[in-house]
Amino acid sequence: MFLKDTHPDNVGCKCCGASARLYGACDLNKNCMELQGKFLPPRGIPVSYYRCPACGFIFSTDFDDATPEELKENIYNDGYPEVDPDYASVRPSGNTELISDVFSKYKNEISILDYGGGNGALQNGLKNIGFSDVTTFDPFHEEYAERPNGAFHLVVSFEVIEHVPTPYETFEDLMSFLDKSEGMIMFSTLVQPPDIDNVKTGWWYISPRNGHISIHTFQSLNIVLSRRGYRFASANPNLHFAYRDIPAFARHLFGGQFI
Repeated sequence: MFLKDTHPDNVGCKCCGASARLYGACDLNKNCMELQGKFLPPRGIPVSYYRCPACGFIFSTDFDDATPEELKENIYNDGYPEVDPDYASVRPSGNTELISDVFSKYKNEISILDYGGGNGALQNGLKNIGFSDVTTFDPFHEEYAERPNGAFHLVVSFEVIEHVPTPYETFEDLMSFLDKSEGMIMFSTLVQPPDIDNVKTGWWYISPRNGHISIHTFQSLNIVLSRRGYRFASANPNLHFAYRDIPAFARHLFGGQFI
C-alpha cells in the first residue's frame, strides 16, 4: 500500500507555502456516496489531511508517491463506479448540456479538450449535438491516454482537480494545452463550505475512496492560478474559470455574475 505510515505535525501548504497542520483523518473507504447512505466496510487504513491556516487548502500527502498502477489498483479500479455512479454517463450528460447552453453559438469555431475525460462520453455527447472539434485526454483510460497535440480554445476539466496531489503541476499541464492567443479553462471542483471546521474530515466531499485528496477554497484556487499569470472567476462553488484575457467566445459570460 502506498499510504504513509507516519505524518509530521506540519507540512508546507501545496498552494501558498504556509505551515499547514494536521487536520484530521478518515478511513480509506470513506466515499462520496455516504451522503446517499452507501457505506463501505472500513479498510482500517487511515488517510490523514492537513489544512492551511492562510489559504484554507485541505490536502493529504498520503497519495503523493502513489504510482499510476497503484492508483488503478486501489482507487480507480472495478469498484470505482460503486462510489461514483454518475461518472460514466450522468455527469458527462449534464456537462454536455452545460457546454451546449454556454457555447453552442461557437460549436463550429472553438476546439475543446476534455482533460481527465474518462470514457469519452462528454466528447461523444458534444459531437452528437454538432460540436466539430472535441478531444478527450485521460491517462487512466487506455483509449484516451495518448497526449494530444496542438492547442485548444477551451480546456474543460470536470471533477479532476480534487483528485490530484499537485495543484501547480496539474494546472500547468492544463495550461499547456491552451491556445495562448485566445484560450480558457473551465473546471469543476467543489470548494469548502463555510462550516468546514464543524465537520472537518467528516465532510462528504473529503473521500479518499473517490480519490478526493485536494480540497480547495476560492482563495487557494486564486493563489495557484494568479501565480501562473491567470485570472480566476467562479460561477458558483463548483464551477470555475481560468484565463489570461477573456476570449471572444466567452465574453457573454462575464457580466458580473461571478464571485
